[in-house]
Amino acid sequence: AIREDGNAHVGTMASRPGTDWVIPWLTAPERTFTPQAITFQTRGAPVSSLLSEFETAELDVAEWGGPDLGRAFGQLLDGVNLGKVFHRNQPVLDVAAGTAVMKKLGDTYVIDRVNSPGDASPLVAVAGAYWLMKNPPAVPEPRIRTLRRRARG
Repeated sequence: AIREDGNAHVGTMASRPGTDWVIPWLTAPERTFTPQAITFQTRGAPVSSLLSEFETAELDVAEWGGPDLGRAFGQLLDGVNLGKVFHRNQPVLDVAAGTAVMKKLGDTYVIDRVNSPGDASPLVAVAGAYWLMKNPPAVPEPRIRTLRRRARG
């Protein structure tokens, strides 16, 4: 979220092992917030397998992958280093941020979930959320469809 001072506030709303809990948590009627948008790595990550389930649950996903992965981690690192990204103490995020291992992907770096000693997923999720906040999906403009009559011959 954007704070009153114009900086970003990031954090982890929920963290549990596996992915079975994600869609029920997002669609629970007692949930007290509605995200403006949802993103996750849509290819090559454990969460990628949920894409069709998100579609079935009618949850729109802004696809995140390819060069945007490196951009996201760069944006997050720059934001933290420049004092523009903040978070409260959260052990699940603090541990991920303190132990995550980076790997080269093209000319950029991304978090290496496989070789990180702990669960780096909370940090990956924060990077995705920050990227999405800085690069919101385009809102489709309503279109009016006109019907053309066929000329009778």
